[in-house]
Amino acid sequence: GLNQWEIRKPVVEVGVQYGDTNDEPENRDVMRFVYEDTVEGGDKRLKSDSLCNWKSEISPGVLCSNFEFLQVQKIKVLVPDKMILQPYVYIRVYEEPSRLADAGLGSLAENMGFTRTLIGESRQSLADLLPCCWFPGVSPDMRVRDQRAQLESAMAQAKEEARVHNQFRQKTEDELMQFRKQHRTADDKAGGRSALSQELEQLTCKEEYVDSTALPKEIRESRANGKRRFLDVAMDAVNRDTFANFGDRVGAFAAGVSSVKVVQGKLEDQPRDGDTFCNDFWYRNRPLLMHRDDLSSAEAEKHWDFLEETRGFVKCTFKLVTGWGDSDASDSDVEPASGAAPVSGEEAMEREDARKAAAAEAMQKRANLARIRRSFGVDDKLDEYAFDQKKMRKRFKAVENVPSRVRVRLYLVKAVCIYGKNEQFPEPYVEFQYGDQESISMRSNALVSTNEPDFYMVDERDIVLPEDSRLEVRVNARSSAFEYAYKGDANIGSTVIDLEDRWHSPNWRNSCDASEVPKENRPMCARDAPGVNRGALDMWVEMLDAEKASDIKASPLVKPPEVELEVRLIIWKTKQVKLMIDDDYTNVMISTSLDCGEYCGKYPKLQETDVHYSCSDGNAIFNWRMVYERIKCPVKKCSVKMDLFHVGTISHTFIGSLDLDVKRYIERVAQNQDAIDLSPDWLYFSNPELQDAGDDIIGAAEVQMQVWTQAEANTKRAGKGREEPNDHPRLTAPSEGRDWGALLSKIGFSLPDFGMWKKMLPLFVIMLLFLFGVIILKQMGLL
Repeated sequence: GLNQWEIRKPVVEVGVQYGDTNDEPENRDVMRFVYEDTVEGGDKRLKSDSLCNWKSEISPGVLCSNFEFLQVQKIKVLVPDKMILQPYVYIRVYEEPSRLADAGLGSLAENMGFTRTLIGESRQSLADLLPCCWFPGVSPDMRVRDQRAQLESAMAQAKEEARVHNQFRQKTEDELMQFRKQHRTADDKAGGRSALSQELEQLTCKEEYVDSTALPKEIRESRANGKRRFLDVAMDAVNRDTFANFGDRVGAFAAGVSSVKVVQGKLEDQPRDGDTFCNDFWYRNRPLLMHRDDLSSAEAEKHWDFLEETRGFVKCTFKLVTGWGDSDASDSDVEPASGAAPVSGEEAMEREDARKAAAAEAMQKRANLARIRRSFGVDDKLDEYAFDQKKMRKRFKAVENVPSRVRVRLYLVKAVCIYGKNEQFPEPYVEFQYGDQESISMRSNALVSTNEPDFYMVDERDIVLPEDSRLEVRVNARSSAFEYAYKGDANIGSTVIDLEDRWHSPNWRNSCDASEVPKENRPMCARDAPGVNRGALDMWVEMLDAEKASDIKASPLVKPPEVELEVRLIIWKTKQVKLMIDDDYTNVMISTSLDCGEYCGKYPKLQETDVHYSCSDGNAIFNWRMVYERIKCPVKKCSVKMDLFHVGTISHTFIGSLDLDVKRYIERVAQNQDAIDLSPDWLYFSNPELQDAGDDIIGAAEVQMQVWTQAEANTKRAGKGREEPNDHPRLTAPSEGRDWGALLSKIGFSLPDFGMWKKMLPLFVIMLLFLFGVIILKQMGLL
């Protein structure tokens, strides 16, 4: 819990509820877990028998209490198979008034009105925990994995039924009668009258079963105000510290290291059947809240470590098993018939093989029957130990499973910080902390004026599980000496990782042993900035037995060298360009301007095509190449602005523009060293002034983009425009819009149509000028 008071003996109560029954917990079957510092019959001096109680620092100067229960219980409950009643499991954590009781003043405490204090409650919907055999069409004779698609479809339908809808429409009487008729036919085929038929009788009675408030009759009768009853606990009665809340945002993408797999977001939020990592963190932290209903899947992934309403966490798992008793399947192996006559050695071997095959088949049937009878989605490996108290304690306490010291290797790659101070870039640095240990700060290595810091650092520490399992990584902004003296450095963002979940995850441990732990792009949050996305942190964690750490080297993490790239834009042609001169023609020209501080090439950032004169249909042809070489990566920003102009006699007239984000392509090539050659595509220009006046389309250009590493580009040289070397691809000079007629029409003069002789006109003009020059020189006596 998030508290500043010492909690000595917490109590956890777990039960099932649906609809809105007003019975208090003591009037229902509940599971009650009481913390004890030693397992029953154990020796407190042995670590394997001792249940831990420790503190962890959740923010500077604020500690929270942690308790290790490792208990398993079960109860018999009735759960409706209709999800409209929204069955859920509630988990309530209380603090007993132990101080007066420990002092022998328990009766005095009771007379004074001291009662246990509710720390918080977690409600978990049972919509995705119904036993497999409850879903229609599921056969106990078929394997669960062969019916997986059907079960997932039924599970999705159950979740939809349990979801609160914005609108509800009551079925008409005709619709209800038709619905009843269909299911009555199904009941007759099944040879009995199902519970659904009885429910339909209620639906078709005179009193509406579901009224205009979208509430069934059972719920309406148990409610007075039309809302689910919450716990009547005053907020000031809870001795908990609070923090400013924080909204659910996703951090920005940061390019990764090509040698490791990358997951976007937190590793613990990945799906169980993910492509990069199959999530098997079974004991995830479930937030303890106040006055909150069960959480949706989106809410469950919120950053609860930084929310004001979070009162703590509980780590647990549960399942439903159909029926009141244990499995009816026998666990005895198939034994050969007693008193059988002696057989030969070969026949005895055949019988033994048949017996083993029969035993294996019977074991598979029993295992499949157990899967059918329990909640869908409960992993077989989890089911082996999670619901057996001795096995669970062995898994979490035995020395062979949890060594005395665990080596943690923290890999910090880079971050994207959404943060500004006085319109300046911050000076970011990292700080991290395990449990309540002293935080490790890299303030002396703060980077200067950047929102995209590159850390590329590896840190190794030995920790003790579970006491040091909470890892918080913070990215702070270094302030001036004066500001640091009285208020410290500002926190840009933080992220919290539960290391205990990872240590007990078979899939994650296998990835760790193979040095294939995925790199996470974890979103960062801040307690003092509710609802603000603070960026993302690229990192990953490895864990191993500290005694074996010296035999296994850390994965290399070296900042990649600067890579030079070359970007080429090929402008092929245009279409639908607005005719600027009396709706008759346009002299079309396109320019590109590179916005990139890391550009070191010889060509100017502003480059222009030649001019297609007198374009009367908006379809201009260019075949022109823009070249931007020697762009050094990584880049903070890299974009190209493309402008469309009409070229006049004195000045140019702006028609429209568009922006190209080149950075993402540059980062991709810099990461995998593979060139990108995008096929030509039409890009549309925009100009609000012209488009507001009624011109929806003012022009489009067919553009092809190529991004090369500079080393590869040097082997495939290409000049700017149509200059030599003119390759990759070769660009031909167009004749349209470049002849004398098009040039003269620019100044309002047009030539008559001479047909093919029109192309010879320039030659005749040159010959006449030559003869005229000869005559002048002869008259001057120079010839």
